[in-house]
Amino acid sequence: MQSKSVRFTGDTLTTCQGNKIRLAGIDAPEIKQRYGSQARNTLNNLVIGQNIALQCEGKSYDRKVCTVFLGTRNINQVMVQQGFAYDYQQYSHGAYLPAQQYAQAHHLGVWQQENGGQRPWDYRRHLSKKRNNRTFKF
Repeated sequence: MQSKSVRFTGDTLTTCQGNKIRLAGIDAPEIKQRYGSQARNTLNNLVIGQNIALQCEGKSYDRKVCTVFLGTRNINQVMVQQGFAYDYQQYSHGAYLPAQQYAQAHHLGVWQQENGGQRPWDYRRHLSKKRNNRTFKF
């Protein structure tokens, strides 16, 4: 499948054809997290205006879950190697762990923070708990 990308977060993009793509096996900081905007901008700079190839493996919510390629370059791996996404081992089974170790060793992106900062999945879980624990005055 070939397409051009137009809208981004650090691990999700929407193609010109309107396909929502979740990058498989990685998790990038949320926009409101530290490095979230940089992750979005990095993905944008890597693929905007380029023809990308998608190797899709399923769906998550309303998004196709895919590995994104620019030629032979695995963009999912690049995002982790540059420190703007984490190896999401629950789904990647460690496929991007060497790229993450490279980013850690070179203090790239999120790895400039102590221990790589708060993981996006922990951030989302914390937000979910806050939403579910609201109090109301009657």
